[in-house]
Amino acid sequence: MAKEALEETRLVNVIRFVEDGEALMDYLYRGGSYGDAKHSPRPGLILLDLNMPKRGRQIMRKMTSGVITSAISVFVLMSMAAFAWASGSEEARPPSGDLTELSLQDLMNVTVNSASKFDQKISEAPSSVTIITADEIRKYGYRTLADVLRSVRGFIVTNDRSYSYVIVRGFGRTGDWNSRVLVLVDGHRMNEITYDSVYVAKEFILDMDLVDRVEIIRGPSSSLYGDNAFFAVISVITKQGPDIQGTEMSASAGNRGTYTGSASFGKRLKNGDKVLISGSAMSSEGNKHLYFPEFDPANPSADSRAANNGIAENLDKEERQSAFMKYSTEHFTFEGAYVERTKKIPTASFLYAGFNDPRFEAVDSRAFLDVTYKKSAGTSMELLGRLYYDQYWYHTDYPLRYRR
Repeated sequence: MAKEALEETRLVNVIRFVEDGEALMDYLYRGGSYGDAKHSPRPGLILLDLNMPKRGRQIMRKMTSGVITSAISVFVLMSMAAFAWASGSEEARPPSGDLTELSLQDLMNVTVNSASKFDQKISEAPSSVTIITADEIRKYGYRTLADVLRSVRGFIVTNDRSYSYVIVRGFGRTGDWNSRVLVLVDGHRMNEITYDSVYVAKEFILDMDLVDRVEIIRGPSSSLYGDNAFFAVISVITKQGPDIQGTEMSASAGNRGTYTGSASFGKRLKNGDKVLISGSAMSSEGNKHLYFPEFDPANPSADSRAANNGIAENLDKEERQSAFMKYSTEHFTFEGAYVERTKKIPTASFLYAGFNDPRFEAVDSRAFLDVTYKKSAGTSMELLGRLYYDQYWYHTDYPLRYRR
């Protein structure tokens, strides 16, 4: 990109810096400019410099190389989080998948759909939007949607050893089960209709390996999506069959007796249709011994249900099974998903529920079928029709211990 184009966007001096802070410091000492930086023979990332004058360079000289390296790392990570959704756009997808190969103009011209329910440039979207791509999910090891949200500014995810709860910009109402946040999967609403609750952790309906990108739109969007979209809209877009192009199988083992396995098949058929099928399972023993001082009989202020010295034994177990199917033609998309999770509850979280009782567990299942028809009708109109079925099922055993 020409230097003049950068000046027009008020983001000037794209410099290619080397991999360590000492070399960058040397570059600044020599008063390096855009002209010689772009010919640097040493590889590196791309950093946006905010038109730093000579005085700014003098200040930078006083910084240690370690501080500069840290500042660069933070800046690049924030830039990647803000612009990484570019890889989800066909017109701005680099062949190698490396976002640093894109020009600034390409990064600003890619489209986002969830903010206004139609394709528009990210710079024109009427919301603060963050995109997390499949490449970021893989590189950072995000295993759940909750992991993704924890990496996003303004989002906090808590867990009470039963479910995970999303706090947005400091707002998190106790007991609302994420009802002020709307979660979509390929445009399909995932908040169930009983409590408007939605899952974001292991009980979420998708494996992260199936996610192409996550679009996070901050702020109220009730006029577009209904009252659930009060704090944010989290739109999850799944991969297509050609993104897998064959069979993928994976298995893993971790601490606390955690085992996972998955298998996926995806392909573009000869007639151009795309198919994707996937299934997975997970089992975890969790923490075998959890201490809760409020249930310790030795504690003067202990709960009346105190038992077993306040230790919940083998009550953090969790199991999960899921399946996903997607078939796409030129105008139709057939999609279905299912998840079931069983979780032991160690906290005796309901009144009179017995503490350290192995019968206390919750089973959640969620399923949906969706048929979508989409066709362009001219340059500024699109026909969209959707037929869907949803199922939400919850079951739990409450081993109650009544007071006498």
